[in-house]
Amino acid sequence: MNQHRKLLTNRIIKLVFLVAVLFIAAPYWMRGGKEGDFKVEAHPGWARRYNAKCTLCHTTYPRLNRTGYDFKRLGYRLPKEVEARRAKGPGPTAATSGVAAADYEP
Repeated sequence: MNQHRKLLTNRIIKLVFLVAVLFIAAPYWMRGGKEGDFKVEAHPGWARRYNAKCTLCHTTYPRLNRTGYDFKRLGYRLPKEVEARRAKGPGPTAATSGVAAADYEP
């Protein structure tokens, strides 16, 4: 009987410890980590700019679908815009902008 009580006491102590750790760690988990981590937020301005619904890029907030992922990957531009820019030709390079490679210091 005494051994059973000791086992029960150990289990209760472990449970209380686990609950305490979860209460302490929960705000950090809910915050989402550091500010530099990948974070997705819906911006209604994009939907207004492209005259589209939020569901064009999002499945459920804040999850992105394939279109939304590509939109973010392309610098918040639609693939049509990127193709139009490529058709215009390349932009200025270091050789044409007057910046010499020898002057560059990382």
